[in-house]
Amino acid sequence: MADSKFGQDIYNKSGASCSAGNIMYNMPFLVLVIVASFFILKNFNPTVNYILSISASSGLIALLSTGSK
Repeated sequence: MADSKFGQDIYNKSGASCSAGNIMYNMPFLVLVIVASFFILKNFNPTVNYILSISASSGLIALLSTGSK
């Protein structure tokens, strides 16, 4: 009985850290996409706007997330 509770505690803690990690990278990505598409690329064709805003945001987040400390 105690073993299953211990396993459940570990599962709950790992899920919380995964959620925090997802939020940490998804929110800046979303902000970058909104800023790029609505403010920087507003005069572009919608297809080009989408491709450039998603690509630039993805690239910047990848660059920031893989840097060394």
